Amino acid sequence: MRKLSAIVALLTVALVLQGCRTGVQPAAPAVQPRPPAVGQAGQAKEMRVVVIANTKAEADGLMAVLACADVRPRSLKTAPQPPEKYSQSPPQGLRGFYATPCVTVEFWCVWELPGATELIDGTLNKVNQLPLAIQPPGKAAPAMVVAFGTAAGHWETSYNGSVVVGSAVLLHSLPSLEDKEVTKALARRGVALDSIIESEAGWAFLDKPDFFSERHAEIEAKFLKPPLNPAADPVVLLSPNRLGLGSINVTHASDYARADKETLDVALGAISKNPKTFEVGGVETTHGLIRASCPKDVPFIYVTGVTNRLGYFPMELAPRKTAQHVAVINNAGVVTAYLVDWILSNPTLHPRSP
Repeated sequence: MRKLSAIVALLTVALVLQGCRTGVQPAAPAVQPRPPAVGQAGQAKEMRVVVIANTKAEADGLMAVLACADVRPRSLKTAPQPPEKYSQSPPQGLRGFYATPCVTVEFWCVWELPGATELIDGTLNKVNQLPLAIQPPGKAAPAMVVAFGTAAGHWETSYNGSVVVGSAVLLHSLPSLEDKEVTKALARRGVALDSIIESEAGWAFLDKPDFFSERHAEIEAKFLKPPLNPAADPVVLLSPNRLGLGSINVTHASDYARADKETLDVALGAISKNPKTFEVGGVETTHGLIRASCPKDVPFIYVTGVTNRLGYFPMELAPRKTAQHVAVINNAGVVTAYLVDWILSNPTLHPRSP
């Protein structure tokens, strides 16, 4: 029944958006118009795809990939437009955007949202601010949300430099660090800690990932090997059942090892009790919060680069943190660039219309 509903949703979107097609698949235009304002007379309802990076370094790396003609797909002709062209007063946290007559793809940075700070991983501020980025006042609900970032891999073998793409998440907080305000805010959105949160439409999108299957060799050929214990060959690990794990409410780096290990243990327990098959995709802080801030029926996927093995931060990330991050973020950025190119080129095939 779940798969049938997802297929019906996909077919409905294709029919609703058929009017955008002219018989030729539109490529990303060299000069892109501003996104249409919702409700303006004579304009179609806006369709938005929202890509959200967590840290400034992750946002910087993603935008650098999109700005470089040698790294982004050749069919993606230009870099994103700057926030100043989005509106007269661009919202805080917006890094840039692409726009066609049928779809706008926006790029946001969590650490640049109002109230954010780089000194701590502010879970409460993320919970409060992310809904306003995902659906700003006066804007249409997104047609898709993509979380972008980096994570620790749970495998004993190194996959450092590889990129995980999935559609399900799980959030966990150490009991000693739990913020009741965060827990209550999540509960008001129907999100419970320690439970697998799926995206049916995100699952359907990744079940037949045309953007990847047609060009995966080209994508992986642009990957960099990180300097510390890299995977033999960094690859894309894409599956709708890849479960992204979120350790939340951690404000001190010294707590991450304990929090991440406990989050993994909780997730493995949840997987064992679920009738569906899931595989752990990685452990980080924010993908699950982004998913929890989306309307329930909005397709959600995450793209995350693996920086180090879980528990090996002091050996595999800390000694050359910048170099390790530059390589890994590049690889995740390449995957996201090809995804964005596919979205702009296939406006009638989105999982959901606004």
